[in-house]
Amino acid sequence: MKKGIIALVLFIATQLLGTLVAGIFIMLPDIVSAVRSGGEINLISTAMSSDAAISITIWGLIISEIMLFALLWLMKYFKPADMVKPVPCRTLCISIPLILAAMFVLNELNGIIDLPNYMEEQFVSMSKSFWAVISIALFGPVIEEIVFRRVILSSCLEHTGKPWAAILISAALFGLIHFNPAQSVFAFLIGILFGWVYYRTGSMMPGLIGHVINNSVCVIQMRCAGEEALTDDTVFYQDTTMLVLFIVCSVAAVILTVLLQRTASEGDGSPLQSAK
Repeated sequence: MKKGIIALVLFIATQLLGTLVAGIFIMLPDIVSAVRSGGEINLISTAMSSDAAISITIWGLIISEIMLFALLWLMKYFKPADMVKPVPCRTLCISIPLILAAMFVLNELNGIIDLPNYMEEQFVSMSKSFWAVISIALFGPVIEEIVFRRVILSSCLEHTGKPWAAILISAALFGLIHFNPAQSVFAFLIGILFGWVYYRTGSMMPGLIGHVINNSVCVIQMRCAGEEALTDDTVFYQDTTMLVLFIVCSVAAVILTVLLQRTASEGDGSPLQSAK
């Protein structure tokens, strides 16, 4: 459990530190210019200006993700090989469609709940940046899967010996750290699925692939939709095509869950299951 707590603290601390470092470097030219001219500069108002805030957020994320990856690696909380640990082909062929089908269903259900999305405008603005896309679609999923599945879930499972307790704890923490109601519910629910698949397969690969695909699709949608993303309130049951997709994905997710359960029970097995 100790490793999980440390990993979570480092996750939050590196985000704060990354934002601070990014803020200093981005505002440095303004600070130097003000000092040379003998003028005054309001650091808070400068940092909160639209362009500066977006840049600080983007580079803060990238810096924190790189820092955390390096720290957890040096502390031997994971090995890069863990991210590409092979799984039987049939397990992968069941896991990936299951994750994608479940993501679609949970995303549509999340839209019905319609919780406040305090970050929507910021994400739309960030999606225009190449580096933001890299951070959200690639670096973010890698770090989050390492922290919440590889370290926290495994640590909780080792401490409690109860798979569902470990899965729910890691998923709850995964939801909470998004600090945005509209994201938190979806992150919690998908975190349960990621955790269960990780426990069943013993590999980060299915969750990592699904996580990258999900974030990539979200970024692409924001880049293509732009401001329209802020006004689209259509829910799946009001659109015949989306309703059919919802039903198909729901049925597929149930079938694939049963298949993965059977596959893992037949001996494709996960080393995590020995911790029960």
